[in-house]
Amino acid sequence: MVRYLVNKFTSWLISVFTGQFIPDSQCGFRLIKKEVLEKVREICGIWTYPTFFQEINCITALECQNQGVVPVTIDDFALSETVGSGVKIKGDIYEKEIQDKWLEALFKLMDDEKLWQEESIKAKEFAKNFSWNKISEIWTREFII
Repeated sequence: MVRYLVNKFTSWLISVFTGQFIPDSQCGFRLIKKEVLEKVREICGIWTYPTFFQEINCITALECQNQGVVPVTIDDFALSETVGSGVKIKGDIYEKEIQDKWLEALFKLMDDEKLWQEESIKAKEFAKNFSWNKISEIWTREFII
């Protein structure tokens, strides 16, 4: 139920800010230009991702943090490694208790400007470790030198 409500809210919000109707922002089959997503991230400031998907790498998490967008997500799979700021909730998002914790964390972040600012700074700092320049340096040391 939470995922459905978040999807509807996010779809409405993106539609309002972009002036383009987005009926389902989380289906993965909509083409939204990167510039539009960046604009939406700047306006929102918080990236909500209450997922159960077993990711192996979450580039979106890194892109959001690079812009200073603060994540509120589940602490599992690749998100444990690619989210270094914001709030990570342990557990299964399908469980009512976890949904309540996730929503509580989201609302707290929305209500506390100082906390959001602190986490936004942490997000940017964390994401620097995953820039393509940084990754190429690591790979060069590992595989070439």
